[in-house]
Amino acid sequence: MAIVLKRINRIKKLVPVLAALGAPSLVRFGIHKYRLRTGFYVKSSPVGEWKDVSVPDVALIRNPFSQISIGEVQRAIADPNEAIAAGDRILQREVLYFSHYWKKVPPTWRENPFTNFETPSVHWSKVPDFDLNQGDVKWIWEPSRFDWVYGLARAYAASRDEKYVEGFWSLLDDWRLHNPPNTGVNWKCGQESSFKMFALAFAAGAFRDAKCSTPERMGKLWQTFRKLTDRVLIAIDYALSQRNNHGISEAVALYLAGKALPSEVGASQWATKGRTLFEQQIQDQFFTDGAYIQHSFIYERLAIRDALIFLYAEKSCGETCAPETIKRLQSASQFLAQVTDPASGFVPNYGANDGANIFALNGCGYLDFRPVVQAFAVVVSDSRYYDAGPWDEELAWLGLKPQKRAHAPAVLEAKKSGYFGLRGTNSFGLVRCHTFNTRPNHADMLALDLWVNGENVFPDAGTFQYYDPKDTGNYLKSTPAHSTIEVNGHSQMTKGSRFLWLDWTKSKLIRFDSAGNRFAGEHYGYSLNDGVVHRREIIVSGDEWLVVDDLLLSAGQTTQFALRWRLNQGGHWNSKDLVAYSDRFNLRVSVACSVPMSGGLIPGNLDNLETVASLFYGEVVPIDLLKFTTESATSFRWITTVGNTPLAVDGNDNYTWNGFRIAKSAGTPIETA
Repeated sequence: MAIVLKRINRIKKLVPVLAALGAPSLVRFGIHKYRLRTGFYVKSSPVGEWKDVSVPDVALIRNPFSQISIGEVQRAIADPNEAIAAGDRILQREVLYFSHYWKKVPPTWRENPFTNFETPSVHWSKVPDFDLNQGDVKWIWEPSRFDWVYGLARAYAASRDEKYVEGFWSLLDDWRLHNPPNTGVNWKCGQESSFKMFALAFAAGAFRDAKCSTPERMGKLWQTFRKLTDRVLIAIDYALSQRNNHGISEAVALYLAGKALPSEVGASQWATKGRTLFEQQIQDQFFTDGAYIQHSFIYERLAIRDALIFLYAEKSCGETCAPETIKRLQSASQFLAQVTDPASGFVPNYGANDGANIFALNGCGYLDFRPVVQAFAVVVSDSRYYDAGPWDEELAWLGLKPQKRAHAPAVLEAKKSGYFGLRGTNSFGLVRCHTFNTRPNHADMLALDLWVNGENVFPDAGTFQYYDPKDTGNYLKSTPAHSTIEVNGHSQMTKGSRFLWLDWTKSKLIRFDSAGNRFAGEHYGYSLNDGVVHRREIIVSGDEWLVVDDLLLSAGQTTQFALRWRLNQGGHWNSKDLVAYSDRFNLRVSVACSVPMSGGLIPGNLDNLETVASLFYGEVVPIDLLKFTTESATSFRWITTVGNTPLAVDGNDNYTWNGFRIAKSAGTPIETA
């Protein structure tokens, strides 16, 4: 009976999630599952050999990337030696996994690079999603995203040496040899097929004038492109059912295929379908304030890269998007510029971080968002955000010459998506106050991501990787992996499957000043099960920060609480009493509480999940942690200061700080002293 009740309760929790996903998505997902079970995909897209696949007539190809000017690019590459060195490594069969790790391409392109486990040579629909022997499939997919194409193109442009073009053809031949049509793990995902299509169309344009790019070789390239188009077409409903970047990627691939292969049967329908789906999804997946449906800046960059490819191809074909679509993309361009630090190009490590950085035509590195911010602003607004620099290489590849200068608003107030940016003189804080109506990623409501002088003082958790027997990735999504309050040892939401949360958090914005120096909001993630409302108020004065956390209890029962401040270990933190201090950052983090508490500084240790973070996919690094715990049956208040101005106690047993009076009792308004 208990098991039955548990299942009924779980179904009840799942109902609002299914409603939020929407009937069209559920129907599409159901169709995909039916096709898997009945063998539809096996019959409709059978395994085969390349010799049995027709080769498109190269003379009839209309590739949008045929306008690339290698001469213009050569003049724009800031560090030719860097580009050439990367190209040389690729010639040695090394590729840059997740823009961070140089690793050898496995012999058949179907092996896990850590275990050398070779995935089966079966129809793609028969390859498991998760398998202990296979490991995380993204490590197997990564070299088959063909990101190495862009590295070879940059080396070719920098040197004009055709050995890099020859290297491309050699790697493509090897991939085709070990990955015949519809066979194996590298045909499993329609989005991965789309990424390969983008790279192949780009390569056909970038390498078109090289002597070694013979018509026969070009024929093989477009034969591969054409077969990948079929793979996208047959299961695009599954991508659309996910209501995320997968659908956008595959829509762009269909549009590109329809325009590049006009003589193929059905090409005009591909282009029309791709355009329709692209515009629908842009309107659906980007909030009106520019933030993205997946609650992740890495995924927003990926969706914007997709859009960049679409808009480039569209312009090459003399077409334009609907004004509503352009307006939504302009909002996305501004939003991404607002969360990007102009000095480093870094953004808060917010939400899922899966290592994606497709179509990156620059030497700036994975964490630097300036190349995509610059290029996308030029495409949607004919404006640039930054002065000339290495991030401008992408403009040369795309033939873009901006006419205007853009300036992102200083204050980030994205009310629709719930992102709020607070700014000090040389500091920036991002806080989220949002009621989820699309699938959440991390249980991190009201967490503060703080930057001082370009350093991420309170870093976000990241992802690690999606399939991990030790469950590191699931921990990093949880509330205790963020700089916020945990109640009764569990997250703000209930964990469902690997990529699903239940009991989505609801929140309320109480205050946000137009100057961006004061915020107040509360969330109700702990209301139903724990009888607790968490209210957080943040005030900025110069580069001094005050954070007041009110824990408002209604149940009248003793409840456990934990406050965590995740500290960048580069600050070389030390502690004394209830204060953590960093001489390097010239900061003190001090915590006071209206009820007795215990805790202090916990040094970073990779063996302790509480003290790790992940900036790059598949890698964790230590962070230091300032953690305090308490138990209370009544409402109480935690007060944190960041900077060098301590709390002072006035004669009425209240605190004062930088001209503000903070009472010890929870829920009491903060007043000017």
